[in-house]
Amino acid sequence: MNEKYKPEYVESDLPPDQHEHQGWFWHMATKKFYRWNDLPHRKDAIIKKDTLAVKTATEKRAVLKDNLANDKTVKELLTMLQEVTK
Repeated sequence: MNEKYKPEYVESDLPPDQHEHQGWFWHMATKKFYRWNDLPHRKDAIIKKDTLAVKTATEKRAVLKDNLANDKTVKELLTMLQEVTK
């Protein structure tokens, strides 16, 4: 007997009112619902909640740079690029 399909909703760290768009959005590749700012395919998805708290563009750039520097995927890609360019 088959169980009914229950889609998964990925909860956000941000409150719903801080997202660019309200509601849930389907991501076909993962077959899950996400809040707008957390969709995996969006470039803005790497922006963490601490980025939203800073005020100036310079502060935002610094926080984004720090987020990217600590991202495991980015570190792996940089390592691969360095090996290829040797």
